[in-house]
Amino acid sequence: MDLDTTERFALLEEWDRRKAAWKPNDLEGAGCLMMLAGEVLLIATPKLIGVLKLSLPKGAGIALLALYVVLIVGGFIVKQVRILKEAPADIAERAVAALTTTGVDDETRRRETVALLFHAVDQRGMRIDRVYDPAVIAPRLGPAMDYVLAAEEVLVAEKKCGRVFTT
Repeated sequence: MDLDTTERFALLEEWDRRKAAWKPNDLEGAGCLMMLAGEVLLIATPKLIGVLKLSLPKGAGIALLALYVVLIVGGFIVKQVRILKEAPADIAERAVAALTTTGVDDETRRRETVALLFHAVDQRGMRIDRVYDPAVIAPRLGPAMDYVLAAEEVLVAEKKCGRVFTT
């Protein structure tokens, strides 16, 4: 399928719009900092108390231990969880559903195709994860696959995205 210049331009605009609007709720850095703070405090507090010759009130040791546990375990949980944002896999699934609906208008088809390609990978910090398996999604797209492949070619040619369904 060949896309005309107007459609190519509209795809590039939609990609840029989605990229500018996408703010992943990535708390991985905050989780790492919480865990690091808990570990440093766990190691440093006894030494500081000894060096400063402090005497802690009864029960303070348990309270400090609870604080360390909250920081370390809480940091791990925060590191693993994304909250209050739609996950890329959900966006891709919605895109497939919209693209396979009969009578989909051009704007919706363009928007959902870009969403499908934009969210093919999930990049958090130094880690890049594949959100879905293109080999599983491709057959589900049916006739919409022709447009998705043409759109992918346009976006790859303009260096907006990497290959998802083609090699």
